[in-house]
Amino acid sequence: MNLKQIDKRIVKKRFSRHAHEYDQYADVQCDMAAALLDDELVLERLKRWRENKQPIQILDIGCGTGLLTALILAQLGEAHITLLDLSKEMLDEAEQKLVESGLSIPLHKIEADAEAWISSQTATFDMIVSNAALQWFHEPCRVLQHAAALLRPGGLLACSTFLPGTLYELHHSCSAADHLLGRSREERGQTYAELHTLTNAVSLAMNSRWAHEARVKRAACAAEPTSTVFGTERMQISSRALTLTYEYDSARQMMKHIRGVGASNALHDRTHMVTRSWIHEMLAYYEHTYPGSDGEGVQATYEVGLLSALNR
Repeated sequence: MNLKQIDKRIVKKRFSRHAHEYDQYADVQCDMAAALLDDELVLERLKRWRENKQPIQILDIGCGTGLLTALILAQLGEAHITLLDLSKEMLDEAEQKLVESGLSIPLHKIEADAEAWISSQTATFDMIVSNAALQWFHEPCRVLQHAAALLRPGGLLACSTFLPGTLYELHHSCSAADHLLGRSREERGQTYAELHTLTNAVSLAMNSRWAHEARVKRAACAAEPTSTVFGTERMQISSRALTLTYEYDSARQMMKHIRGVGASNALHDRTHMVTRSWIHEMLAYYEHTYPGSDGEGVQATYEVGLLSALNR
């Protein structure tokens, strides 16, 4: 399955529809945001900005209801914030949350497809963040590369996303239902990029940027010897993967949480109709095969990647 199969019209429609209840079901996304802000690079940079007491420029890509930006604001006290999302309803929810949390500086809301928007930008930011959004992009590596190019000196890129293996219980149960009903196996839900692929994309973008800046500097100051230093002296990148497992009273309740954040199937091509008999077989298989830790309910597993990059 190709990431480009994602139909962003469906994504926008579903996130807009569930914006008002997103936070009620966003336990995974909340935990991802908290884990990202526990990263050493992020903690160090936020501490420095807080001590300097100077509002910084933040871009939140795929901001949703502003979960991550609200946590950042709680640490900084104040910031110039640009919110970018496909859904106007999500943007409105995020604005309300940030204003209620004490933001006094006017924020900037942009309703747009992040992939198209960021590729044409020249404005720079001190901090660019994204929480649980990269998996909805056709080319997440390109988004990260464009984001890295917009970092100011001393700027920080911090992102979280889902990795391969996420909701393997659900995918296995869907395949089992296809088999039990004599259907051909159909892929459901988007694929996910590997963490090392995303990390390498950011590293390549930052190194390319510094190489370009060094060439420009040498051309302007040909009489003076100059050098470009790569690696930890010019950038620092941190990435780690973690597994988050949640338990629900039933498979239906688990599905309610997925739908409650608008994160159901949004692929272009769907071969089979979702019938009552198929749903019955899928849920029954799920509950029989993946019970909770005490033998009751069900479990759901999320593989999460955390990536931060400091432009020194």
